Amino acid sequence: MKIFLVLFALLFFFSGSCAAQGLPTNAPPSTTPAETANTVGPPVRNLPSSPVDAEQQDEFSVSESIMFTPLEILSIRNALKGGETVDNVPAAQKNYNIPPIRRIILSGIVYRNPEDWIVWINNQKMTPDDVLPEVVSVAVQEDKIDLEWYDIGLNDVIKIRMRPHQIYDIVTGVLLPG
Repeated sequence: MKIFLVLFALLFFFSGSCAAQGLPTNAPPSTTPAETANTVGPPVRNLPSSPVDAEQQDEFSVSESIMFTPLEILSIRNALKGGETVDNVPAAQKNYNIPPIRRIILSGIVYRNPEDWIVWINNQKMTPDDVLPEVVSVAVQEDKIDLEWYDIGLNDVIKIRMRPHQIYDIVTGVLLPG
């Protein structure tokens, strides 16, 4: 199964990059600058001939894949590097308990300077040295915060500006006054 996944991923990466560059998928790419100078169209990118060459070149952008989830893309990249894949992760770690009610509640801000502040989010105290695990980044000002919050239910990062006593309902996307 893993070999099939790796072979399919390689085929997907290579054929997708050729099509995106306007090349036929069976045509070999140019290898010399002189050959690329005489062609019409966008410059041709040399494709790696093996997974070892793929690590040395720029990684292909598959972040907007319609076939794979971000977790599957990460698993494919790890498999190509010889690392752990999703299949190797115990089943207990795969099951996430996603609560049906997910809210970000900003109770208060104590601001002294950019390196010295306290914020209460979801009844938990957060300081510059002790940030909640869901917080990707936070910029605190005297009367508001700019927050990047990772939500497990959406599997995405939410960017939001909040003031004290506001509640953001993640499920509905509604910002409620406090």
